[in-house]
Amino acid sequence: MSDKPNKLDELVENWSNDSVIDGKDLSAEIIRTPKLQSKYLKIRLDASMMSKKLGFQYKEKRHWKAQYFNGDFNNPDDLKKYNVPAWSGPFVRIQTEALLDNDKELNEILMKKVVYDEIVEFCNLVIQELKNRTFAINGAIKWNIFTSGG
Repeated sequence: MSDKPNKLDELVENWSNDSVIDGKDLSAEIIRTPKLQSKYLKIRLDASMMSKKLGFQYKEKRHWKAQYFNGDFNNPDDLKKYNVPAWSGPFVRIQTEALLDNDKELNEILMKKVVYDEIVEFCNLVIQELKNRTFAINGAIKWNIFTSGG
């Protein structure tokens, strides 16, 4: 992967900022928690939908590339539709699998899907942390009441 920031890097940075609890205004933090849960649920839903979309895109593209590498795309309309020349390589199944596994376009789709899958997993962890956060804040409020003699 490159050193260029990506959506996952930005998400981690956002959570780093969002996760800070203002100890001086715990009641505001309790109110902020559902908003954060909503934010990360939406991010998770969007990433999950993109991952599924990329999964379908990968399967569809892999299927037609397998047909192409097997020499099944001889129809000029198909060649024109996918903007590819007639396949002139070997028609051996083992070689077709190797060609598919090393296909740059297919691997780029898989890499995008992996990023979205990681975003979903990260959001799941954040949402779990937000559930724990409510208990921690309530505990801190009770502790403040106890230490102030209440």
